[in-house]
Amino acid sequence: NGTMGFDNFSFIAGCDKYYGKNEYPNTADYDGNWGIWDEPYLKYFAEQLDNKKEPFFSVVYTLSSHHPYKVPEKYKAKLPKGKYEIFQSIAYTDLALREFFEKAKKSKWYNNTVFVITADHTFWALDDFYNNRIGMYSVPIVMYSASDTALKGVNSNIMQHSDISPTILQYLDFKQSLICFGRSAFDTNNSHFSINYISGNYQLVKNNYILLFDGDKSVALFDYKKDIMLKNNIIDSLKQITKGMENEIKSIVQSYNNRIIFNKLTIR
Repeated sequence: NGTMGFDNFSFIAGCDKYYGKNEYPNTADYDGNWGIWDEPYLKYFAEQLDNKKEPFFSVVYTLSSHHPYKVPEKYKAKLPKGKYEIFQSIAYTDLALREFFEKAKKSKWYNNTVFVITADHTFWALDDFYNNRIGMYSVPIVMYSASDTALKGVNSNIMQHSDISPTILQYLDFKQSLICFGRSAFDTNNSHFSINYISGNYQLVKNNYILLFDGDKSVALFDYKKDIMLKNNIIDSLKQITKGMENEIKSIVQSYNNRIIFNKLTIR
């Protein structure tokens, strides 16, 4: 219960309730590894939402498509398997999500709800691309609202998970100030970048480039549009671009660290 401290984090983040393995009423639905199978847990999740006062905010973290890629015994002969074990577990999670939405459609909150579906990382074995520094986190971010037919199409601009909050808040016409390290996908002035920290390096993805910065100096620059496998380090030939991206990384890290140290991550 509370894998990776999610229970404590949820309360720090302002959530009123946390529902994990210990709170779930039927221990027979435990998968033996991570927690409750996706199908029964998403049904339970929908039932909990039925009891919430609107408006509400809620998050669910599914787990059955994670290693060791198990599925309930009753589905082993029914769901497609494919080349890798993960395929059947993804088919199971897909089934669980389908059943969740079928149940949610009957709830009064459904047509007033914006759903966001995303993942934390990709599956490395599908293609060499998904095993490099960009591909491992190239996941979709899906927004869906049953009552908004205009919310459709594909946006292929760079987006990161920290963009989800400002995107949703702009969509909901939120007018108050907030502190956020992301940008709304609907913001026409959005510079479309992604920043994260992998294996001892900060990396900034912006325009056609990805810059690696070790905390003291920039160590690599790649044109990932032309060099998708990141084999050709062009840092010495594009010093101006390198310097600009390095300063952007430094400013983000400095702002974040300063706000953490002085407890200024929220508007007071």
